[in-house]
Order: sequence, then C-alpha cells, then structure tokens
Amino acid sequence: MLSEHDRIPLDAAHSILATFGITKPTKAYERWVHPDGFDVRDFGDVLFESQFVFVVDWREPLECVLDLVVAALNSLDVQLRFQCNDNEGVRAQVECDGRRAALKYCQPDDDRWDDVFSGLQSIAPEHIEFRGSPWNEGRDTSVFAVLPRDEWTDLERTSPDVIAHFFETLRPSR
Repeated sequence: MLSEHDRIPLDAAHSILATFGITKPTKAYERWVHPDGFDVRDFGDVLFESQFVFVVDWREPLECVLDLVVAALNSLDVQLRFQCNDNEGVRAQVECDGRRAALKYCQPDDDRWDDVFSGLQSIAPEHIEFRGSPWNEGRDTSVFAVLPRDEWTDLERTSPDVIAHFFETLRPSR
C-alpha cells in the first residue's frame, strides 16, 4: 500500500493520466509535478480533473451528478438517459442499454453516493466499470470514476498500487 509520501514515477503517472483523458499539462499538473514524478498526496489533484472522475460533495443535487456521468459516458460511446421524478431532484429514473434503475439521493435520509454509483453500475454495459475511492466512507466529499473494464485491467497491471490507492471496486448497494 502506498503512503502519501511515496512518489509515482513520471512514466507511470503519464500513463495513468492519459488513460483518464488528461494528455496536456494543467495548472494542477504544473504545480505538483517533480522531475521524477508526483507525490501520491498531490497526484489526486491532477487525476481528479479528468472528466471520468466525479468528485461529489454530500450536498450535490442528484441531477447535477447525473449530468456529469452522462457527459463522461457519452465520451465512452455509452448513452445514459435520466429523468428526475420530483421537484426536489432527489429521485431519478435512469436508463442505459435497455436497463433501468430508480436512483435516490437525499442527504437528510442518509442516502449515500456509493448506492447511486452502484445503481449506475447495475445498468451499465458489461464493458463499463464504475469505481469509488477507498477513502469515501465517512467523508463529506466522495470520489468515483468510470472507465472501460479493459482500461482498469491495464492500469491494475501496470500501476497496481497507485490504482488501489485511489480506486476500488464498488460494493453492492445496501
């Protein structure tokens, strides 16, 4: 397991970033890059700028999060549609590949973003995988990502410690 003080070699970092669609230096990249790579504690600032990574505050409306997911999946040639079912925007019907799910996120009800993303995974095509951060539990901000399964497999083969530090397979909904 990596510690926040470990260094991710530059070649590995570039490969991971490219997989997540980050192919040009950003402000965060310029801020945190070292000649030999990135400190683990800083790499998330760069990686989480990807359109395939969702950094979700506990107060975020479900509709706004689903808009981000739709855009990311469209970039992966996957069509997700949703319709919010109420004025508060805490319930939505989502459809993908002919499969449907009812999603709900309402903080006063102690709903969890993990359950929303597990619901999305349940209707996603077989070649698409959502993952969550191992650090999500008990935090105000949760992090999730989506990539084709074969890209997750490639990342785990080439940079297993880095990927395990930032993302894990989603647990089933409670």
